Amino acid sequence: FDDGPHSTKTPVILNLLKRYNIQAIFFCIGRNVAENEQLVRRMAAEGHLVGNHSLAHSPWFDWYPSGKIFRELKMTDLAIQQATGAPARFFRPPFGVLNPMVSKALKRGAWITFCWDVRSLDTVLRDPEKIHRRILKNVSAGSVILLHDHTDYSLNHLEELIKRLTDKGFTFTLPNL
Repeated sequence: FDDGPHSTKTPVILNLLKRYNIQAIFFCIGRNVAENEQLVRRMAAEGHLVGNHSLAHSPWFDWYPSGKIFRELKMTDLAIQQATGAPARFFRPPFGVLNPMVSKALKRGAWITFCWDVRSLDTVLRDPEKIHRRILKNVSAGSVILLHDHTDYSLNHLEELIKRLTDKGFTFTLPNL
């Protein structure tokens, strides 16, 4: 789940994941972490991984100089560490963009870059059935599905997706890194 935590939607998603005994990775925006430390603490306490998704998720993030990118990542790590007691090990670049500036900043840190292979488009598609079909058509063993914890899709239709994936024989596991 990217772009959270969201103060009202993320708790609903956490409750659902708990009900199905599913752990996930939440790639959090540093500013959102600072405003929702309790949620981030809950994520970690319930066995979810908390990853770094930049400080502000600026549309210009991948155009920043590498030093500024590095500082944003360190500030986000600090916010995550204040909430959970540990810095983030994983990083997902905003918009999935890795370029020379982002790569240079990442080399200065110890983050493991973690992207996806199934893009749900839950931030642009409004029809939940289209999103379900898109995910189910593209998912395979070992897939990483990109969802966002601030969308109505994740809030209202995640349980149906979990059921459909389970019916197809898929299980949910965290990466073994």
